[in-house]
Amino acid sequence: MSYYTLTLLDTVPYLEEDGSNWPTFGLCFQEAMKATYWGHSNGMTTCPIPNNAALPMNAEIQAIKGWECDNAIVQALLSMRLLDWVVLSIDSYPTAEVQWDWLIRNFSQPGYEDTSKEEGPTREPPAVIGWGGSHRR
Repeated sequence: MSYYTLTLLDTVPYLEEDGSNWPTFGLCFQEAMKATYWGHSNGMTTCPIPNNAALPMNAEIQAIKGWECDNAIVQALLSMRLLDWVVLSIDSYPTAEVQWDWLIRNFSQPGYEDTSKEEGPTREPPAVIGWGGSHRR
């Protein structure tokens, strides 16, 4: 776990017990993890699968171990910003992605749309009015 990641984590608030700060928590955690590990939280970085499960190559074994290590780091970073009872509730889930999905289901506010699994912008930017955008004289 890098110093950079731990420093970024300082910008993430603790998730309130009632989830009232979910939008802020979710956004801050996502931004902090984007620099290094976000793919583990949103499922974009999946565990490598060996070509031959009965006889995996050494490189494949090392890739799986690396993924498992990174996944454990994300789970630890996430748990640092959650209440004990929440950590205990998600501890049995095997991946950071499943833990993150549980948090979304249990703490997001009505109308919250999880866009963390999308790769790019999902809609057009708003029209800019004034000197910054296109305007007619």
